Amino acid sequence: MLHILLLILKIIGITLLVIIGLILLAVLLILFVPLRYRLRGSGRRIYDEEAEKGYEASALAKVTWLLHFVSVKINYSDGIGYIVRILGIPFIRGGNEEKKKKEDKGDKDGENEIKAEEKGEEEAKPEEEAKPEEVMEKEEGEEKPKEESEEGEEEEKTPAEEPEGKEGKEEAKQEEPEDKEEEPEDESEEGEEKEKTPEEELKDKENEEEEEKPEEKSEEKSVVKKIKNYYNKVTGILEDRRVAKAWELIKAQTAKLFKAVMPRKAEGYFKYGFEDPAVTGYITALFASQYGLLKDMDIEPYFEDEILDGDMKLTGRIFCISILCVAAKLYFNKDVRYTLDRVNELKG
Repeated sequence: MLHILLLILKIIGITLLVIIGLILLAVLLILFVPLRYRLRGSGRRIYDEEAEKGYEASALAKVTWLLHFVSVKINYSDGIGYIVRILGIPFIRGGNEEKKKKEDKGDKDGENEIKAEEKGEEEAKPEEEAKPEEVMEKEEGEEKPKEESEEGEEEEKTPAEEPEGKEGKEEAKQEEPEDKEEEPEDESEEGEEKEKTPEEELKDKENEEEEEKPEEKSEEKSVVKKIKNYYNKVTGILEDRRVAKAWELIKAQTAKLFKAVMPRKAEGYFKYGFEDPAVTGYITALFASQYGLLKDMDIEPYFEDEILDGDMKLTGRIFCISILCVAAKLYFNKDVRYTLDRVNELKG
C-alpha cells in the first residue's frame, strides 16, 4: 500500500516539474529569442498625361520569431494587407491578403456561377414576357376608380367650405374692435419710454458699466493668479535636483532602447533632391551621421533637380530582455517615481 502511494506522489511530482520546466522554457524563449524583422520599401516618381507629377510607392514588413514558428506580414501597394501565420498555417487575414484569397476562390467557382446564371436567365424569360400584359390590365383597372373617387371628393368638399368661410369673416369682424382698443395702451407705454432725457440715458449706461467692471477685474485677477501658481510649480519641478537626475537616467535608457531596436543592416539605393537645396543638405548631413548603418547603400543627393527614387531593405532584431531591463530600471528608480508624483500634482 505504501509503495503505491509513493508511486502516485512520484508521478505527481514529475508532472509538476515538467509543467514548471515548460513554463520556464517558454519565458526564456520569449526573453532571449529575438524578434527578427525585415523592412523593404520602394518608390519612384511617375509622369502621366493627366497629372504632370505622381508618385508610386510600395512597402513590405515581415516579423518572425523562433525560426518562423510565428510570422506576421504586412504589405502596402494599393492598400494595406496583413496575414498572421503559426507553423506556416494562416490564422488571421485582412486587407489585400483577404482579397487575394477571395479572388482565388472566385476563379475556381466562376464557371459554376456562370452556368447557374445562364439557366436562371432562360427560366426567367417566359415569366417576364407574360408579366407586362397582366400589369397593364391591372393598372388600367386601378386608375379609373381612383379618378372617379377624386372627382366625388372635390364636389363634396365645395359646398361645405362656403359656410365656413362666411363664419370666419364674421369672427374677424368681431375681433377687429378689440385690437383697436388695445392700440392706445401701446402708444401710452411708448410715450412714457420717450420721456427720458439723454442725460438720464448716459447715467444709466455709466451705472451699468460700473457694475460690470468689478466683476471683470476679479475674473482677470483670478486667472493671473492661477497662471502664476502654475508657472511657479513648473519652475520648482525643473530646478529640483532629483528631477534632473531622473531626466539624465531617462535620456541614457532611451538611447539604449533606440540602439536595441535600430536595424543592423541597410541595403539598396536612394536618390533624392528638393526645390530648396538647403533641405537636401540637411538630409545629406543626417545620412552622414548614420554612416555605420548606411555604408552598404548608394545615396545620391541632387541639389539642382527634384528627384525622389529609391529601393531600401532594412534588417534587424529585437531582444525582449533588453526592453524589459530598460523598463525595470526606469520603473524601480526612486528619482523617476518622485518626478512622476510631482507631475501628477500639476495635473491635480
